[in-house]
Amino acid sequence: MLGAVVLHTGGLVVDHGWLRLYGGGSADLKSITEVNGFPGDPAGWHTEHAMLEIGHDVLGGRWAMNYGALPGEIGKACYWAPDTLDWLNSQMGHHEFIAWCMSDRLERFYEALRWPEWRTATSELRLDEGLFLYPPAWSSEGQQAIREGTARPRAVPMDEIRAANAEYERSLQDVRGPTRAEVHITDE
Repeated sequence: MLGAVVLHTGGLVVDHGWLRLYGGGSADLKSITEVNGFPGDPAGWHTEHAMLEIGHDVLGGRWAMNYGALPGEIGKACYWAPDTLDWLNSQMGHHEFIAWCMSDRLERFYEALRWPEWRTATSELRLDEGLFLYPPAWSSEGQQAIREGTARPRAVPMDEIRAANAEYERSLQDVRGPTRAEVHITDE
């Protein structure tokens, strides 16, 4: 399945554009080789990479196949969640993951990250853009705004969302579990 997606599609756009799975690339969607830093020819890919990023959602959540760097069983898809800033193991191989993406289970999975107008906001995006939430989805204020339907996302390049999420993760990596941290977010 992975080979078919990579070699025979530019990528897959799922659920009104909420989820984008990498293939051979297109004008607005990076290829799986670009995202993972591989040479263009799959024959040049090496197995020392401990994960293979296979897609992302519009909030910067990332899907990757685990080859040793992520939690859980090798060969299973994992999700880096923008609301927890952590990797979750899905227990699905790539083929199962693709089937899951095409099912109603995808909507249930993302339910806590969606607000009433998410389809409208997503449909207006190019494939190289995502939705930046402020306050961020990992904050209690961001989660409350999503729950109450008051989230006001703005379209920004996906690379900016990825960079912001990486910075959030770095900044908050020692604050896990029941510890409460106070983070002040400014518009600077």
